[in-house]
Amino acid sequence: MYHLDERAAAAGNRIANIAQLSEAASLRLLSAVDNTVDTLAGVSKVTSGLSVMLAKTASEIDARTVVEGEYIDENDEAIDVLASAAARMKTLLTQIVRRRAAIDRDNRLKGHHCESLHESYEQATAEIADLIEVLENTRAAIITHDLKAEPRSNLQTFETVEDLIDSLHGA
Repeated sequence: MYHLDERAAAAGNRIANIAQLSEAASLRLLSAVDNTVDTLAGVSKVTSGLSVMLAKTASEIDARTVVEGEYIDENDEAIDVLASAAARMKTLLTQIVRRRAAIDRDNRLKGHHCESLHESYEQATAEIADLIEVLENTRAAIITHDLKAEPRSNLQTFETVEDLIDSLHGA
């Protein structure tokens, strides 16, 4: 029968504990990468869906016959919401671009982690940028329509520049 050295047993236990911690850390890292990839995929799907719906709406507005006095957004509520949403999306886009840039600087991430994160961030970036463009285009379509719908029948015309200037000053 042989005798196990206590120091060797303690070293073995330490090595086993370190291995378990390393495995747990790797699993947490993989889980975090997977969760991030899944979250970004969800963001991409939602923004893509919104872009499709808004682009269709903008096309319908552009194709709509303009009738004098019939506004789409008489109180500018929709155009204000669209501008606010575009601003928030620009902030989100900036945050995502910064996070994507930080991927390669994190030495805990391995090549395959970086690759899947880069792809997910790139897809989300593209979809958010598309949504921003569609939000702005939809806003422009509403403004254009409503400007065309302004009543023109009571517009005053002027024969001379002086007459125009006098009318502006209330003369």
